[in-house]
Formats: sequence, C-alpha cells, structure tokens
Amino acid sequence: MSAETLARPKPAVATPDVELALRDLDQYPNVFRRLGQVWVIKYEGQMILMKDAGGLRYLVRLLAKPESIVPAVFLLAAESGIDPLIMSGNSGDLIDGPAMTKYKQEYAELEEELREAELRNDHSRIPTLQSDLDAIGSEIIRASGLGGKTRSKSDADRARKNVSTSVSRAIDSIRDEHAVLGRHLRNSIDPGLTFRCVPERDPEWLT
Repeated sequence: MSAETLARPKPAVATPDVELALRDLDQYPNVFRRLGQVWVIKYEGQMILMKDAGGLRYLVRLLAKPESIVPAVFLLAAESGIDPLIMSGNSGDLIDGPAMTKYKQEYAELEEELREAELRNDHSRIPTLQSDLDAIGSEIIRASGLGGKTRSKSDADRARKNVSTSVSRAIDSIRDEHAVLGRHLRNSIDPGLTFRCVPERDPEWLT
C-alpha cells in the first residue's frame, strides 16, 4: 500500500484502527468496501479511497451480483432502506397486490432459469430469458412504488434516470482516480430500466 493511499482522507472510524483496516484490505486483490464515510477500492494492484456517495452504494450491489438483472427501482429501494420484495399495489393502481406478487415470483423464477442456462452455456435459451426478464422488470418498475405506493410511468423513468446518473457519476469519479477500473466498470455495467453487470472478466470482489 502506497504512502499516497495512506495520506488520503481517512474513514470516520477510530484513528488507531484506520491503517490496520487499510493494511488488512490491501491483502485482497479486488476490494470494494465501505469504511465509515470512505470507500476502499482496489483493482489490479492499485488502491484508492473515495468519499461516500450513492452511486458507489449502487455499484457495490451490482458488483456483488454479476450477471444478475437488477431493476433500477430495486437499487433505489435498497438504498432507501426499503425491501423491494414487500412492494405491493393498492386498489385502483396499475397493478394490484396479487398481480404484483405474481410478477415478482415470475421474475425470481426467470432469474434462476437464466443463471442455470448460463451455467449450461445454453445460448439458444439465454436471449429469450433475458428478454422475458427485461419485460417483467419493466412492468415492476412501471407500476411499483416504495413503501406500498405505486409508481406512475414517469416516476419509474425518474427512478431510472436518478440511479443511472448516480452510477455514471460514481464511475467517472473512479476513472479520475483509477483509469483502468473506471474503464472496466464503464464497459461492464449496462444501465437502463434494469441494470446488469457483465464484467469483461469476473474478478472476485471483497465487498
């Protein structure tokens, strides 16, 4: 670990523990972990420290689940401290409670089928499953709300834009400090109504 890294702003933890924590994390090849108000990020031998930001919190969730399709509203819900799995519709909403439950069950089943197809290298099945997941994910985003309230289409689009903007800013900030990692993240993460991290290669991250 370089002297420059140690000289960076330190996390909001007890001072005697800071260097010990950094030295411990430096033993791992790929790190994306939050310590207090600072993120410790290491990739290809270079460690950087980043000030906490929402986009970094979205990124770590995507890196922890490579290849998984994650709706933008799920990222937003998790960041807000709300479990997206308890979202439901209300009477008169675009999608009612039972329908929403069915959508979420179908989404989970399709995601599991996609993982199995990818493990089997079933290239004829993968595009169909991805398309089905995108369609259901879009419907969940269109009609779901946080805390039991439904979202309109414009709300869903606003959620997508907010998450996309935060993720893009975080990647740009990382690129300014670590060009190789910034390029890797930019090439690996596909944003939109749903997000998916498809790394050029699959490093094992300590998160």
